[in-house]
Amino acid sequence: MTSMKAILAGLTLTAALAGSAGAQSAADLWHGAYGGLSFHYVNPNSDTPVDPDQGTAVGLFAGYNHALDNNWVVGGEIAFTGRSEHAVPGDTFGIENTISARLRAGYAFDNVLVYGLVGYSSSNGNLSSLPIDLVMDGPVFGIGGEMMLSENVSARLEYTRGDLTLQAPGGDIGVTTDNISLGVAFHF
Repeated sequence: MTSMKAILAGLTLTAALAGSAGAQSAADLWHGAYGGLSFHYVNPNSDTPVDPDQGTAVGLFAGYNHALDNNWVVGGEIAFTGRSEHAVPGDTFGIENTISARLRAGYAFDNVLVYGLVGYSSSNGNLSSLPIDLVMDGPVFGIGGEMMLSENVSARLEYTRGDLTLQAPGGDIGVTTDNISLGVAFHF
């Protein structure tokens, strides 16, 4: 959780510094469609005695932001994340083909957007020793910060938490995922 505190402190500092140079039309900078690439650090935990190790994955995302009055921004986003592998004793647990639909709302400080998000995610979960894919789905929520690097390119840092249910043959298993992602977006 120390890294989470560092991320939150960094987002707060970035927002504070950017806020001093805020413009009346800061939200307009974020208005419109965007798409991009992301790199994820995924830490799953389950309500079983065995917790999988951390893993990494890459993904794609696309969405649309709408600028509101007083520098507020709202929007929707669809994301796809590929496979992340997580060691468990004697096996490997995989999370793959994750599709998320999320709503975002945030505040624009000139070229920085600080936002919260809420949505729903669905993935396939599997063990390398078993030839079946299990559905894993549930709500996700998080926070993020995004900074425009040029007129059409932004970089973002995001933390999301998923409260998922793995639908296993012996009964449902609760899986919580903590996900830190870095992304680059192209705005149209």
